[in-house]
Amino acid sequence: MKYILMPFILYSMVSKAAPLVSEETISRQKEATSVQYLSNGIPVILRKEPSSKIALISVQFDYGLKDAKPGKKSIPEILLPVMSRATKSISREEMNRIQEKYALNIGCASNIDVSSCAMETVDMYWDNTLSILGSIVREPLLDPVDIKLIADRSIAQAKKLQSDPEDYVNEIANRVYYESSHPYTNPVSNQIKEIPAIGPLELSKAHKELLDASRISLVVVSHLDTKKILKDLETQFGAIAASSGYARATVSYPLNQELGKLAFENRDIPTSYMRIKFPTPNATDKDAVAAKLLFDVLAEEMHTEIRTKRGLSYAAHALTSQISIGHGALVVSTPKPREVVPVILAIIKKIQTQAIPQLQIDEYKKGFATAFFSRGETHSSVAAALSNSFYYFNSTNPAYDFPKVLDNVKSKDIMRLAKLYLKDMKVGIIGPESQFAKDTFNGLP
Repeated sequence: MKYILMPFILYSMVSKAAPLVSEETISRQKEATSVQYLSNGIPVILRKEPSSKIALISVQFDYGLKDAKPGKKSIPEILLPVMSRATKSISREEMNRIQEKYALNIGCASNIDVSSCAMETVDMYWDNTLSILGSIVREPLLDPVDIKLIADRSIAQAKKLQSDPEDYVNEIANRVYYESSHPYTNPVSNQIKEIPAIGPLELSKAHKELLDASRISLVVVSHLDTKKILKDLETQFGAIAASSGYARATVSYPLNQELGKLAFENRDIPTSYMRIKFPTPNATDKDAVAAKLLFDVLAEEMHTEIRTKRGLSYAAHALTSQISIGHGALVVSTPKPREVVPVILAIIKKIQTQAIPQLQIDEYKKGFATAFFSRGETHSSVAAALSNSFYYFNSTNPAYDFPKVLDNVKSKDIMRLAKLYLKDMKVGIIGPESQFAKDTFNGLP
């Protein structure tokens, strides 16, 4: 796999007085990226990699869980995988043969805000394989055999999730975090009920909704000639019509005040699993980058105070998700929840009231920037970063300007955001009732 972002990482270690990434490096990255448009208005984001022999193309759709209608929320998670199984002009057997012949990495997947189909191959096979992706996007077969296979797999995964408290605790937290009508929620129990009823007719209707030039963007990461790429993409995707009535779905933060603060599932197990969820900045918020750094600080504090110093947990961390809306989570598994919760409260209070020295914040920045760009070294992760940047900002620049924004984060910003967002917390728990007292979560903001 071709690695392309190492200059970011190496430069970040030069000097604490120097920027994480130089303006020259950022400019070179931007110069290697352009946005063109097909005749039907589909944007094409082109990232040039002159020394790479790999070509990757990603087709992103403004279609995901947020767009699925109540009672049919599971359709995206079935539709996208089924699309890549076979098409009206390429049988399942032929699809498998082509993938083996050209060492082709191809597939489709759904997510919350968006879904995508992607193909990665050696550049000399571009002419042999691009039409495969085009056929998957335009004319999937949606065969009942494939639908049943994917449906059975999804149901099995849903049932497996219920037996894994470390992951399933998020479902428990969602019971008090999202109101039942929120577009971001689709409980496992609903999935198990809905999925068996999904057939070719439902998927065909959903595919027609998805196959809209207004919903689609393309990203190509390769060294291939721009004119050739655009000509080939026009052939495969230029005839897709754009809907005149399309408007991106708006997503609001949860209205969960009436849901209570705590959701509990009693299980006779030695370890309790807790997830504390709360609203945070979304992808386009001016504080989004600073909020990511705040959660890096929180994660370090959680690990140090709960695991290293006290040995109360083997897994204590903090995370944030930033899409159309944002949320944060403090996650702990522990046999001693009554002892852990006061430590979490102390960590929150400390970050809200005690300024972290700027030199320490700068060290956090270096580690965070290194980890961030290490996750963006492959063609697929670069394509994802560019397509998401374009989706949320209608520009690829934010994907490259991240280190400049991070450079400007100050200690006072971390404290300000801690005060602003470490509140309105909802708690999901899986564990034995005997490990908890009625006042365990008193004082949680």
